[in-house]
Amino acid sequence: MCYLLSTVYLPDSRTTRSFWRIIVQAGCLLIVVLCIGCPSAPMRLPSDEEMRLNREIKTILQASEQREKVPLESIVSELGFIAPIDGRVMENRGEDGVSFRATEGQPVRAVKSGMVTFVSDEMTGYGKVVTIKHSDGFLSFYGYNSEILVKVDHVVKQGDVIARAGKSGRATRPQLYFRLFKGETAVNPMRYLP
Repeated sequence: MCYLLSTVYLPDSRTTRSFWRIIVQAGCLLIVVLCIGCPSAPMRLPSDEEMRLNREIKTILQASEQREKVPLESIVSELGFIAPIDGRVMENRGEDGVSFRATEGQPVRAVKSGMVTFVSDEMTGYGKVVTIKHSDGFLSFYGYNSEILVKVDHVVKQGDVIARAGKSGRATRPQLYFRLFKGETAVNPMRYLP
């Protein structure tokens, strides 16, 4: 249909023809997006499932708060965060997390020193998950992993490999889903990562 529209008679002026061709192409793109949806739109969970996942995350955060504080002497203190993986951002959802493009088995690193507070082989939607509690009140969340290399109560240093990226949970291609919390409040990880 778009091809037919672009071949219809257009006025003689080259500038006018170019203008109308752009209008027709933009209209065709709008029709495609309306008919099949935007291909880059994030997959959203149904609201009841999203609420259940938020409750699970809140439970993890509360359990992490009840754990012992990470003794500062047991870790090397660093300022700032490092990127959890060498990969481009696929999707930035702000406070709801960031998805990084990855290859299957690519190393996932601790963004900051801390203690592993939660490990799951199959957390609903997120697959294989690791969370790390940091001494400055932050908690980092790593999902969609293919393999977990740490256990609860392990003390890790910034840059230690804690997991391997993959496509567990709802992921359809290898990636890392990363979230960051300050206390129980989700924050935009991109404000803290390099």
